Amino acid sequence: MPLSPRLANRMTDAPRRPSGKPHSQAELNEIAELHRFFLARRPGGRRALLSCAKLFDLDLSRRAFREADFSAADLSGANLTGGDFERASFYCADLRDSRICYANLKGADLRGASMRGADLSFSMMDGADLRAAVMLRHDSEAGHVRAVSPGGSPTRGGVDFSNCSLKGASLNEVNLKGANFHNANLQGVTFRRAKLTEVNLDGAILTGVNVSELPFSSHELLSCVFDPSARAVSRAPLLLEKVTRHELWVSSGARLGEAAVLDDEDFRPLRNSFRGRELTALCARHAILVGVNFSLCQLQGANFSDSDLRDCNFEGADLRGVNFRGAKLAHAHFGKSDMRPLKLANGMVQSVALAGAQFGPAQFAGALS
Repeated sequence: MPLSPRLANRMTDAPRRPSGKPHSQAELNEIAELHRFFLARRPGGRRALLSCAKLFDLDLSRRAFREADFSAADLSGANLTGGDFERASFYCADLRDSRICYANLKGADLRGASMRGADLSFSMMDGADLRAAVMLRHDSEAGHVRAVSPGGSPTRGGVDFSNCSLKGASLNEVNLKGANFHNANLQGVTFRRAKLTEVNLDGAILTGVNVSELPFSSHELLSCVFDPSARAVSRAPLLLEKVTRHELWVSSGARLGEAAVLDDEDFRPLRNSFRGRELTALCARHAILVGVNFSLCQLQGANFSDSDLRDCNFEGADLRGVNFRGAKLAHAHFGKSDMRPLKLANGMVQSVALAGAQFGPAQFAGALS
């Protein structure tokens, strides 16, 4: 396919867009097309050089950006889903709250990149470089070179994966020196021959992970979430019976059955057993509910305080008046859920409680509040 006249006009060595002004989606689309020609070695192609570019909230999904330069670029909130970024440079880039699932990041330079809140589930990262880094940038106003991070302050430590979702990602042979995986979802991640010096795994989900690949003692992994224990699996029938009796209590107006108090329990062996059930006023404090499916459930007034609800599905659920105080909610899905205040029988109103909970604002997009 020949280049359009519009794209052909952009082949000139025109000055780059001033770094202070964000790129538009249309401009990014044109750059992606030129890069596609570059990769195919077609006449007129040009490598995408987007160092320090402002690309926040833009759509780069399913694009071929192999070997592109995004060093120190602002990609916060951007959609990189399904993209091919093999051997691309994200050196000191801002990838916070971005969607990078199902992406190819093999051999990518991610040194010093900030990924707080990013979703990297099922991404391939074989051979990627995630070491700590500092970008030196000339400060024209101050007249000297200074060290900066994506946010403009000095960069220290490795890549920040705190609260990220990296389900199924491959980190084989990756240099993870100084990386922060605090509360990250590392379900099914492989770490074969990875460099894990000075890594923080505090609170990380390590289900389906070969722990023998990790050079940490059991004490150092004490706060991590592993596969359900034999005791949790054996208690699953009892929990299900209590939930069934709770439903009877709800439907009979408290005349039959009994209210379930399931504090400190591990619900994961029953993760697909709750969809669409009537669980009004359920009490499950300090419980492990990672990945549990509560879609379409009636959960009005339920108490999930201090529970681990990461990656839970609350799509279409009635969550009016639910207590999520202190809960871990990273990457839980709340689309089309009802999160309005609950009107109680005594005339009082009970709002959804989120004080101290860990979540990203984008998780509640599409919820009724």
